[in-house]
Amino acid sequence: MFDENPATASGPFPLIVLAHDLGSTPALYGDLAAAWAGAGFVVAAPSFPLSDSYAPGGPDGSDSINQPGDVRAVIDRILELSDANDGGILAGMIDSSSIGIVGDGAGAGTAATMLANPCCLDERIDAFIVMSLGTNEYMSGAVEWPQNRPLLVVSGDARVASPETMSDEIFAEARAPKGLLTLRGADRNSYIVRSSRAFAVTAATTTDFWRIYLDGASGEVGANPGDYVPDVATLTFITE
Repeated sequence: MFDENPATASGPFPLIVLAHDLGSTPALYGDLAAAWAGAGFVVAAPSFPLSDSYAPGGPDGSDSINQPGDVRAVIDRILELSDANDGGILAGMIDSSSIGIVGDGAGAGTAATMLANPCCLDERIDAFIVMSLGTNEYMSGAVEWPQNRPLLVVSGDARVASPETMSDEIFAEARAPKGLLTLRGADRNSYIVRSSRAFAVTAATTTDFWRIYLDGASGEVGANPGDYVPDVATLTFITE
């Protein structure tokens, strides 16, 4: 659990589910999760039992086929806890009509699969962020790009890690509204930690995306000064 100053609004709040990369843990994303929580979102960051860094025998990438089901189970349980009138920490906290998913690396493949692959669609998910997408597993079978399911693609352009990211490909294929945020000189994971010079723009742009497409705020992604920093990031956003 990551602590952040409580939001001043009374809720209920939109829900964001965060899917980690292969061989990673939710803790790696603590800085981003705290930024979103501080902006008024509930962030659920499950640890996938067979693909996190603590998996028995090492992370198993083949289990990614089961991760959309894991995400659905997490959403189901959180909504149950929100609906319960038991005084629990999540009671009445979640706006079930405003749910987003963000994934990194293999977790981005999970998010993309739930957006575009008929095998794994979840109509409750309203907005998607994929970071450093490194797999095309979401393209297996018949891909269907839904209308009005906003997508933000985030990637560093250093590409010093393997596998090669597929950010440009998914951005080109997806329907609007869609955005492509490219962090200059950043590798796959450097832009998600607060010590990175690219973190501030990553946090600002992703938060604006959630506010507009989950929380119904007015404006456009990229309109705020923090969303575009020359020599640090470029942003393309297409609304229609």
